[in-house]
Amino acid sequence: MKVTGDSCQGSDDASLERIKVQKELVEKLKVQWKLLWSERFNDKVRAEGVSVSNYASLHVERGTIIHATRDFRVLNFKEILEQHMVEDPERFVQPNVDVGAGINS
Repeated sequence: MKVTGDSCQGSDDASLERIKVQKELVEKLKVQWKLLWSERFNDKVRAEGVSVSNYASLHVERGTIIHATRDFRVLNFKEILEQHMVEDPERFVQPNVDVGAGINS
């Protein structure tokens, strides 16, 4: 029995399509993420940044504290990508600037 490349081609096409769909999802989430931070209300009395709209894809409701100088739950874009089951979400998130490269001087 002779095996053709058609079955491999079909799986490659499906894989490429899945990657394309994930990239589009991540781009939509990034747009929402940027809007969330640019449209926030800065409450100077309480020293908080508050969301002004609902961002369903980010699981953030209007009035959620997104930034504060006191204890609160920090929003994490990587966790949002994981909730949307994006494969390898680290590749879409900038590295943490507080964590060094691990190079010893």
